[in-house]
Amino acid sequence: MLLNLLDNAVKFAVSGQVTLRLTVVRAEPASVRVRVEVEDTGPGIDAARLGSIFEPFEQAGARADRSRGTGLGLAITQGIVELMGGEIGVRSTPGVGSTFGFELELPVTDGRPMPTPTPRPSTRDPVARPRARPARLAAWPRRAS
Repeated sequence: MLLNLLDNAVKFAVSGQVTLRLTVVRAEPASVRVRVEVEDTGPGIDAARLGSIFEPFEQAGARADRSRGTGLGLAITQGIVELMGGEIGVRSTPGVGSTFGFELELPVTDGRPMPTPTPRPSTRDPVARPRARPARLAAWPRRAS
Protein backbone atom coordinates (compact mmCIF):
# COMPACT_ATOMS: atom_id res chain seq x y z
CA MET A 1 0.00 0.00 0.00
CA LEU A 2 2.65 2.45 1.08
CA LEU A 3 5.00 1.52 -1.77
CA ASN A 4 2.24 2.10 -4.32
CA LEU A 5 1.49 5.57 -2.95
CA LEU A 6 5.20 6.44 -2.83
CA ASP A 7 5.79 5.13 -6.35
CA ASN A 8 2.92 7.23 -7.70
CA ALA A 9 4.20 10.33 -5.89
CA VAL A 10 7.73 9.92 -7.27
CA LYS A 11 6.36 9.25 -10.76
CA PHE A 12 4.29 12.45 -10.84
CA ALA A 13 6.58 14.77 -8.86
CA VAL A 14 9.23 14.96 -11.57
CA SER A 15 10.77 17.94 -9.83
CA GLY A 16 10.00 19.05 -6.32
CA GLN A 17 9.55 16.74 -3.39
CA VAL A 18 7.73 13.78 -1.88
CA THR A 19 6.95 13.76 1.84
CA LEU A 20 5.97 10.70 3.90
CA ARG A 21 4.14 11.34 7.19
CA LEU A 22 3.09 8.83 9.83
CA THR A 23 0.80 10.15 12.56
CA VAL A 24 -0.57 8.34 15.59
CA VAL A 25 -4.21 9.45 15.60
CA ARG A 26 -5.19 7.56 18.75
CA ALA A 27 -3.35 5.16 21.05
CA GLU A 28 -5.07 2.80 23.46
CA PRO A 29 -3.73 -0.18 25.42
CA ALA A 30 -4.94 -2.75 22.86
CA SER A 31 -4.75 -0.78 19.60
CA VAL A 32 -3.37 2.24 17.83
CA ARG A 33 -4.92 4.18 14.95
CA VAL A 34 -2.31 5.48 12.51
CA ARG A 35 -2.56 7.81 9.54
CA VAL A 36 -0.04 7.40 6.71
CA GLU A 37 0.18 10.26 4.21
CA VAL A 38 2.25 10.65 1.05
CA GLU A 39 2.38 14.22 -0.23
CA ASP A 40 3.90 15.30 -3.54
CA THR A 41 4.52 18.54 -5.37
CA GLY A 42 3.42 17.04 -8.70
CA PRO A 43 0.83 18.46 -11.08
CA GLY A 44 -2.16 17.70 -8.84
CA ILE A 45 -5.46 16.18 -9.89
CA ASP A 46 -8.47 18.11 -11.14
CA ALA A 47 -11.45 17.98 -8.76
CA ALA A 48 -13.62 16.40 -11.47
CA ARG A 49 -11.28 13.36 -11.56
CA LEU A 50 -11.03 12.80 -7.80
CA GLY A 51 -14.34 10.92 -7.55
CA SER A 52 -13.10 8.16 -9.85
CA ILE A 53 -9.39 8.03 -9.01
CA PHE A 54 -9.73 4.77 -7.03
CA GLU A 55 -11.63 2.94 -9.80
CA PRO A 56 -9.81 0.14 -11.67
CA PHE A 57 -7.99 1.27 -14.85
CA GLU A 58 -8.48 4.93 -13.97
CA GLN A 59 -5.44 7.14 -14.54
CA ALA A 60 -5.28 10.85 -13.89
CA GLY A 61 -1.82 11.84 -15.09
CA ALA A 62 -0.56 13.10 -18.42
CA ARG A 63 -0.51 10.53 -21.22
CA ALA A 64 3.27 10.06 -20.92
CA ASP A 65 2.96 9.29 -17.20
CA ARG A 66 -0.05 7.01 -17.65
CA SER A 67 1.87 4.78 -20.04
CA ARG A 68 3.96 3.62 -17.05
CA GLY A 69 1.07 1.87 -15.31
CA THR A 70 -2.19 0.02 -15.69
CA GLY A 71 -4.40 2.14 -13.44
CA LEU A 72 -4.85 -0.71 -10.97
CA GLY A 73 -2.53 0.41 -8.17
CA LEU A 74 -4.92 2.75 -6.34
CA ALA A 75 -7.86 0.36 -6.75
CA ILE A 76 -5.81 -2.49 -5.27
CA THR A 77 -4.46 -0.25 -2.52
CA GLN A 78 -8.00 0.84 -1.63
CA GLY A 79 -9.13 -2.80 -1.53
CA ILE A 80 -6.32 -3.80 0.83
CA VAL A 81 -6.86 -0.81 3.12
CA GLU A 82 -10.59 -1.58 3.32
CA LEU A 83 -9.96 -5.29 3.96
CA MET A 84 -7.81 -4.19 6.89
CA GLY A 85 -10.76 -2.11 8.17
CA GLY A 86 -9.21 1.22 7.20
CA GLU A 87 -10.04 4.21 5.05
CA ILE A 88 -8.14 5.80 2.17
CA GLY A 89 -8.49 9.25 0.67
CA VAL A 90 -6.89 12.04 -1.33
CA ARG A 91 -6.58 15.83 -1.32
CA SER A 92 -5.28 17.54 -4.43
CA THR A 93 -4.83 20.98 -5.92
CA PRO A 94 -3.95 21.31 -9.61
CA GLY A 95 -0.58 22.96 -10.03
CA VAL A 96 0.33 22.41 -6.36
CA GLY A 97 0.30 18.64 -5.70
CA SER A 98 -1.56 15.80 -4.04
CA THR A 99 -1.71 14.05 -0.68
CA PHE A 100 -2.84 10.42 -0.59
CA GLY A 101 -3.32 8.80 2.77
CA PHE A 102 -4.91 6.00 4.69
CA GLU A 103 -5.84 5.30 8.30
CA LEU A 104 -5.68 1.89 9.95
CA GLU A 105 -6.50 0.54 13.39
CA LEU A 106 -3.62 -1.76 14.36
CA PRO A 107 -3.30 -4.07 17.35
CA VAL A 108 -0.67 -3.40 20.01
CA THR A 109 1.30 -6.53 20.78
CA ASP A 110 3.97 -7.58 23.23
CA GLY A 111 6.27 -8.82 20.46
CA ARG A 112 5.01 -12.40 20.41
CA PRO A 113 3.56 -13.66 17.10
CA MET A 114 -0.15 -13.03 16.82
CA PRO A 115 -2.55 -15.81 15.81
CA THR A 116 -3.61 -15.78 12.17
CA PRO A 117 -6.96 -13.99 11.93
CA THR A 118 -9.97 -15.76 10.45
CA PRO A 119 -10.68 -14.26 7.01
CA ARG A 120 -13.88 -12.25 6.83
CA PRO A 121 -16.19 -13.09 3.94
CA SER A 122 -16.20 -10.32 1.35
CA THR A 123 -19.41 -8.42 0.73
CA ARG A 124 -18.07 -6.96 -2.51
CA ASP A 125 -18.90 -8.41 -5.88
CA PRO A 126 -15.43 -9.23 -7.30
CA VAL A 127 -16.59 -8.50 -10.85
CA ALA A 128 -18.52 -5.27 -10.30
CA ARG A 129 -16.76 -1.92 -10.59
CA PRO A 130 -16.51 -0.20 -7.22
CA ARG A 131 -18.60 2.92 -6.80
CA ALA A 132 -16.86 6.25 -6.48
CA ARG A 133 -17.02 7.75 -3.01
CA PRO A 134 -16.57 11.48 -3.50
CA ALA A 135 -17.93 12.40 -0.06
CA ARG A 136 -15.36 10.24 1.71
CA LEU A 137 -12.55 11.52 -0.49
CA ALA A 138 -13.51 15.14 0.01
CA ALA A 139 -13.53 14.64 3.77
CA TRP A 140 -9.99 13.25 3.95
CA PRO A 141 -8.29 13.42 6.37
CA ARG A 142 -10.56 12.93 9.30
CA ARG A 143 -9.44 14.89 12.31
CA ALA A 144 -8.74 13.12 15.59
CA SER A 145 -11.30 13.79 18.29
